[in-house]
Amino acid sequence: MAKCPNCEFNLKPWNIKAECPKCGINIPNYKWEERMEQDAVIAEEAFRKFSITTANFKAGTIGSPFAITRFALALAPLLILLTPIVNIAVNLPFRSGETVKFTFIKLFSFLTGTLDFGSYFKMFSLDGIGAPIKIYTMAYAVLIFCILLAVVNFFTMLICAMRRRFLPNIAICALTALCFAVCIFMVSSAFSQFAASEVSVISGSVGFGLYLGLGLYAVNTVVNILFSSYIKKKKNDAPETVSPDKTDEKQESVAVS
Repeated sequence: MAKCPNCEFNLKPWNIKAECPKCGINIPNYKWEERMEQDAVIAEEAFRKFSITTANFKAGTIGSPFAITRFALALAPLLILLTPIVNIAVNLPFRSGETVKFTFIKLFSFLTGTLDFGSYFKMFSLDGIGAPIKIYTMAYAVLIFCILLAVVNFFTMLICAMRRRFLPNIAICALTALCFAVCIFMVSSAFSQFAASEVSVISGSVGFGLYLGLGLYAVNTVVNILFSSYIKKKKNDAPETVSPDKTDEKQESVAVS
């Protein structure tokens, strides 16, 4: 039940007038100047937090040539979608198959639109080629995971820039580079087993795209580590910056630019 802010009289549902029936104070206008000052303080604090967040975001994305380089490198892995990730040839009796260069998009379209999954999974039990096909399938699953990590890394970079946190990006880039290395090893192993089998129907090699992905994320990991050190050094050289989460501190804050 509502109470009068002045005398704490319990207001009844039928007390619809602006004045308190006991003390006569105007309830909507009670200490309005004090409330206005409180609202002004809250608005000022909200604007301060917004200013720090936007300054941090700029510093972490486009605030310096180093930041712009880091931002561009986060987008560079999109090239993996357009470069060959695997080269495959199917060799039939009396006919040597032409080597086809598969990009991620082309391979994904083939698997989702052309491939008969029922027949494909039955090939897992075939002697000679069943094991390498399983390995190749797992390699493709690892590759899809790499692409998902690339998307997560980009949005994590944007979100963490607002708080000047770079450890998540370092971890994601290192994990993605590791996954690309595992994918390269698995594809190479699969084609080696294809070549060693008695039924050498499938041959191929690792495409340039996988090596490009490994190289880009190795570089991204190093760049994120160096950028983290760069921002920390700038922070130590500049006046102290308060995190937007610390709303109760009264000191002035300057974001790294």
